[in-house]
Amino acid sequence: MGKLFFCLICCFFICCGVVSALGKPVPVIFDTDMGNDVDDVLALCMLFNAEDMGKCRILCVAHSKDNLNSAIATDIVAKHYGRSPKYCAVSPGTGVSKDDGWYLQEVCEKKNPDGSYFYPRNLTKSDPVPESVSTLRKLLSEAEDSSVAYILVGFSTNLANLLKSPPDAVSELSGRELVAKKVKYV
Repeated sequence: MGKLFFCLICCFFICCGVVSALGKPVPVIFDTDMGNDVDDVLALCMLFNAEDMGKCRILCVAHSKDNLNSAIATDIVAKHYGRSPKYCAVSPGTGVSKDDGWYLQEVCEKKNPDGSYFYPRNLTKSDPVPESVSTLRKLLSEAEDSSVAYILVGFSTNLANLLKSPPDAVSELSGRELVAKKVKYV
């Protein structure tokens, strides 16, 4: 856990240093396996605070955990911060981790006596979450060259699938070419 926290702190300071060099907020893709440990929650809170300080702009929160509760838990944190970021997730059945971990089910399903959710959220189990590769390809194709910070906390499923993606209607570049052209920091 100490190494993870150190990596998160390094990511935060890199984003802060990058913004001072560029003079504008760094566009960030946050790729998470929310639910296995608390490092993802801490990293997301740090990113929201960096965004409040004008250091970054969160383009998307991508989920590598093959469990909708991962996105819902992220949305609960985002709602607490008054945010509603764009989400995407691995295609069903393609994620490495599918379980609820040690807190997802409790956080996502806890209810008040009146039946309402204890933790407010915008996203529910009936809301579709777009597939990661197509969403990330679109976001990257619209980004300035060498501008995006891709912060990965957890499994690298989304990034690996993105790198393997072929050209499509969104971009004539392969995933590897698109990432090389648009992403400055991983």
